[in-house]
Amino acid sequence: MKWKLVGVVMFFAVAILAAVLASGRRSPAQVTNPASTAYAYKVEQFDRRQMKDLERRLNDDGRNGWRVCRVVAKGPSDNTLVVVLERPAGAP
Repeated sequence: MKWKLVGVVMFFAVAILAAVLASGRRSPAQVTNPASTAYAYKVEQFDRRQMKDLERRLNDDGRNGWRVCRVVAKGPSDNTLVVVLERPAGAP
């Protein structure tokens, strides 16, 4: 009698586990778009004299569809800032 009860409990446990795994497999949030997007990149360098124009130039680039991808300082002794901009390749 004990073995029958254990068998029934195990059967239901396996059935519930299988149902949970099967229902969680195809979540809409996990579906990816097969079409990949290509990006165009642009590199802008600003030295100490050009820092006052940094905001204006980045705003102009933003209006044209560019967005900041990465900002890198060249080095501690060199006062140059490198800004990498990206936008989808199909954008005007």
